[in-house]
Amino acid sequence: MDAETFLQRSAGAVPVLTLRQFCDDARQFLRRPDVHLRAGWVVADFTPEPVRAAVMSQGLLTLSHAALAHGLPQLERPARVHLAVPHSRSHRPPHAGGAVIHRDRQALGHDPCRPWLASVATTVRHLLRWGTRVDAVAALDAALCKGLLEVTDLRLPTHGPGAARMHDWAALAAPGVRSILETMLRLQLVDEGMSVETAVLVDGVGEVDILVDGWLVLEADGDTHSTRAQMLHDRERDLRLWDRGFVVMRVTWEQVRHERVTPIVRAVLGRLGPLPPPERPQFRRWLERPAGVLST
Repeated sequence: MDAETFLQRSAGAVPVLTLRQFCDDARQFLRRPDVHLRAGWVVADFTPEPVRAAVMSQGLLTLSHAALAHGLPQLERPARVHLAVPHSRSHRPPHAGGAVIHRDRQALGHDPCRPWLASVATTVRHLLRWGTRVDAVAALDAALCKGLLEVTDLRLPTHGPGAARMHDWAALAAPGVRSILETMLRLQLVDEGMSVETAVLVDGVGEVDILVDGWLVLEADGDTHSTRAQMLHDRERDLRLWDRGFVVMRVTWEQVRHERVTPIVRAVLGRLGPLPPPERPQFRRWLERPAGVLST
């Protein structure tokens, strides 16, 4: 494989030793004016800007760009690149361009295979410190669900700027949440003071997204629910839930994004509730909230 193709398939950044090992034309490629070598890593002008800025500035790509690189959901594509550097690094990193620089007093963890990328734990911690609540909680939800992170890995500060908010937002994480749509919906319901359970297993039905007051099921339908086969499957689940004494509501991305769901949920609870929750057999498994976040 030629060096340019190899670099493109490696997210635009690769160790120079690896490039020389696998590409016969590496020497000629490294002489090109659009190819840059920094701290043993090769990038090019065609390398995505976030990766190139992190490598050239010797900072860590963090916040939303890093979350997306780890497969963690974010509400929108980030408009600016965010880089993290040690707090002791007082000067602005060279070649950072228009990136936002965050100086962190805590140890910065990096991805083992991509040293220019903040680790999952560092990324989530930075989102809790400098990101939005939805993005931070959604990333933490997904990291816990995928097994990429344990709450003990976060090591949030006990004092200092933003510490209280970081702990408050981290406490909002819930187990079994698989999409940012579910995270947004749950946060809206919690903000209204409603009693919410997530990833609840119902006998004969399977897992439901959100259970309010023990009897109202909310299913957040994303793009995967648009096929005919999935719609038939969803309707069968709904019938089984109704048969077991639950009330079912299905909501869409647009309805949640525009905060149209919570007023309707409040109205349903007022008109139909309080209803006795359906019986919960002893063998039903209920997922518990994660333990509290450890501090340093």
